[in-house]
Order: sequence, then C-alpha cells, then structure tokens
Amino acid sequence: MSRRLFITRPLAEDAPLYLRLHERGFDVSGHSMLTFEPLAIPKLEPTEWLFAYSPRGVKFLLDQKIVERVGNRLQCAKGPIKLGAVGQGTANAWAEAGLDVDFIGDGEPASTAAAFAKTHCLESTPHVTFLQAANSRRSVERLLADHVKTTTLSVYQSKINEDASAPLAEVYYLTSPLSAEAVLRQLDQKRPFDIWCVGSVTAARVRELGFTVQQLVPLV
Repeated sequence: MSRRLFITRPLAEDAPLYLRLHERGFDVSGHSMLTFEPLAIPKLEPTEWLFAYSPRGVKFLLDQKIVERVGNRLQCAKGPIKLGAVGQGTANAWAEAGLDVDFIGDGEPASTAAAFAKTHCLESTPHVTFLQAANSRRSVERLLADHVKTTTLSVYQSKINEDASAPLAEVYYLTSPLSAEAVLRQLDQKRPFDIWCVGSVTAARVRELGFTVQQLVPLV
C-alpha cells in the first residue's frame, strides 16, 4: 500500500520530484501552508552582487522593475551586477528570467557560504545585497559577515496561512522553517509519522519545536 506524503509546496504531477516520489511508492500531495506578500522597494542601492535565498525572492524583485537590465545582466550605478543563488532551484529562477548566474550554492548555508568566500572573497571584500523574506534567518549572510559588505533587502513577507490544513500523512516533507511551524502545530504527536526536512535550517527549527527529523532531503 502506498505511503501518503505531504510536501509544503504545490507539486505538479509531471514535476520531476513528484515522479521520483511516486516511483518510490508514495501517494503525493502538496500545497503551501503560507501566504506571501510583496514588499515595495523604493530603489536598489548600488551593489556588486544580488544573492537570492529563494525563487520567490527573485520573482518579487524582478516584478517591481526597479533594476535596469542590459541584455542578460542587471545593472546599477556601479555597473553590471553579479547574481548568486543559494541553490539550483533559485538559480533556475534567475535563468528563467533570462539572466546569467555567477554563483550557485548547494542549498546548505554553511557549505554555500564557504564556497562563496573561497571563490569570490579571497582578493576583495565584495558588496553583496541579500534578497530575502522579511522574517528570513539570514543564514548565508550571517556566515559571510567577515568576508563581504552586506545589505539586507526584504522583498516579500511570508506568513502562516491560518486557513491551510495539513492532511493526514505518513511522511511530512517540510521545505522551510515557517512551513514546518505551520504543519507541526497541527499534528498529533501520538500518531506515528516521519519528518523530512529541506536543509539543516529547517531541521533545526523542527527540533526546536520538539520533533524528530528522520531525513534531510535536497533543496527543491
């Protein structure tokens, strides 16, 4: 019998992740447990890098059309801006907008920050603007504090959707710390289930809430 798996993001039936999970025998369902509101940005201050934590951050920045674009580059008063991404999914958001990506992390804050410092901070201290949610934990930014000049740019705000409910499942696939909070507060701990977490930051929040993490899974 198939095990029910719920993931805290919408997942089309032809998506590669859905197909992989289905092949492993899971009955997959998914929807967001959050709501997202863009935050107005009057202007973008000059910067050498724009580093995004999520595809949503990329979208909310580009939707405001406050950054000049020349070909496949964004540009400010300092010249062309280099683009960074915490992981491949976020890099895809830059690329799908027709922009070149200069750095792609592996989705884990510690290794991503270490790789960025090694490849881009040995000869200079670059100015990096981090695109994020207003309630972001700023994981990569904090780890790079001694290597870069930072600007924090909140381009959207995420909140728990009080109307969203987590279905009964044997596996809960949690994609962010706030999504984890939204799901776990609805669950009966007396009922057996597994928790899968995208990355160590989400896993840490799950443990703070008193739950056990069975598996760390790649960033989606």
